[in-house]
Amino acid sequence: MTCPVRMCLGCGLKASRETLVRLVLQEGQVVPDEKYRLDGRGVYCCKNTHCLASIQRQNKKLAWAFRAQEINWHIDKLLIQKLFASGQQEGTDSQEQL
Repeated sequence: MTCPVRMCLGCGLKASRETLVRLVLQEGQVVPDEKYRLDGRGVYCCKNTHCLASIQRQNKKLAWAFRAQEINWHIDKLLIQKLFASGQQEGTDSQEQL
């Protein structure tokens, strides 16, 4: 059985779900979904801070993807660093730091 393919909202790269981080909108706040089990609409991002920064700059695109009007980016920085550090160790390009 093949893995589901998803697309990074930041760079457009298509990859297996396990190689991307899923971000979910919960109560107006963007939350990383480590285990891919949270309810609600989700968007995917490569495990590097460059793509995350790109998504943050494209607030209208993100709002459209979440079908929301307002996005709150108060993400737990320690959790994000942990999630994205695993991608950087796998050889993923990281051009910006949080």
